Amino acid sequence: MKPAELEVVVVVGRGWRQPYAWLLEKQLRVLSEAPRGVGVAYVVSMDKPGAERLARSLEDLAVRLGVRHRIIKVRGDRGASHSRNLAIASSKAGILAFIDDDVVPSPQWAAGIMEAFKPGWVDGVFGAVEPLFPRDTLCSRVPRSLYWLFSCTPSYAPPRRTLFYRGFGANMAFRRKALLEVGGFRTDLGVGARHSKGLLGEEAELAARLCVKGYRVIYAPGAKAYHYVDPSRCTPIYAATRAYRVGRTNRLVDRIYRQARSSGCGSSSSINVGVRAVARGLLEAAGRGLGALSYLLLASIGFLAGYAAG
Repeated sequence: MKPAELEVVVVVGRGWRQPYAWLLEKQLRVLSEAPRGVGVAYVVSMDKPGAERLARSLEDLAVRLGVRHRIIKVRGDRGASHSRNLAIASSKAGILAFIDDDVVPSPQWAAGIMEAFKPGWVDGVFGAVEPLFPRDTLCSRVPRSLYWLFSCTPSYAPPRRTLFYRGFGANMAFRRKALLEVGGFRTDLGVGARHSKGLLGEEAELAARLCVKGYRVIYAPGAKAYHYVDPSRCTPIYAATRAYRVGRTNRLVDRIYRQARSSGCGSSSSINVGVRAVARGLLEAAGRGLGALSYLLLASIGFLAGYAAG
């Protein structure tokens, strides 16, 4: 069989849990309507409860829907970055897209990703990510400039396609040859990584290394996906702790960009982006209540403290 033109990689690290099992089913049904040449690779952590049941369910549904697929079973879970690298190494596709196991792509998502790669100079794409908020929670009142706390696209994202190196791992794609040249994702960063010390942002760090090597990554707002936001994220305490971890990671990424600027690609520092986000967030928070304002203030303090701790 001819290799897939685009393979969608989904790391499944939760086992059989609702609503995530339902989200995976909805995700696969959307991908079954994707253009020809699209395949799916599920990397399933078999250490989680119900993982065998979930792997069988994904296999059966993919067969019924006629989706080109493969199931990669992983034991001794070493995090999402390690699992993605396993898929990169074993794939034959020219382009690899990555979405999370709690993300549902829009019906036009796969076509949008493939379209974005048509210019031969494009080596990577970050798509737009919209939140799926639980009802009657603080999350729905959080300023859009803080959506990065949910790995979703904030209000200051560019409105059209442009070079862009600070997207989100919930919706991204890269040429496989570029991933192989830079060594894939750093396995000491991201969710579930060993020895990560709380550092996130493996996708931003990868984009920075691609930039240093001369590869070009763009933002494609038309390639949209929807990210389910767990209710546990809808508290000010979550805002502070998550922002602290993001701040530490952004300090790491900024160090890489100092080298990237000498290569001619560059990027605004995280502090500059953060100041603009807070200023915009203060305007957006007006009239949304004290909960939204406290979320903004704690996130701002957490980010600055994390960046300083580096």
